[in-house]
Amino acid sequence: MGLNRAAFLDYLIKNTKIFVAENENDEAVDGKTIEGYIATKNDRICALYANSVSIAHSLMRKFLHTTKFSEITFCTKNECWDIERNPSTVSKRIHRRHTRAVPSTIKWDRVYAVNVGVHII
Repeated sequence: MGLNRAAFLDYLIKNTKIFVAENENDEAVDGKTIEGYIATKNDRICALYANSVSIAHSLMRKFLHTTKFSEITFCTKNECWDIERNPSTVSKRIHRRHTRAVPSTIKWDRVYAVNVGVHII
């Protein structure tokens, strides 16, 4: 029996907090464009995608100011965050070996955190 994708997405989204960075845009259908988002589940950042580093940092600050957790986990590219140089930060190298999307079509320069084990669609 294979993975039931609908059930998996229901599980993944349940109790997930999502913050979205929007920009006013008169040309957009609803007057706004999405500049980035962060999806979190408890103490884990599942995804952080943004059009710029400053937007990614703003979304991260929003999450950190609203969370009750003293420790968080997320997977990110190396040397992306200032906190990596903090002595209390624990990091280890991982390798992502598979994805549902063709890796060359992903805009990796806009991905600031990925949840290993969750496919990028």
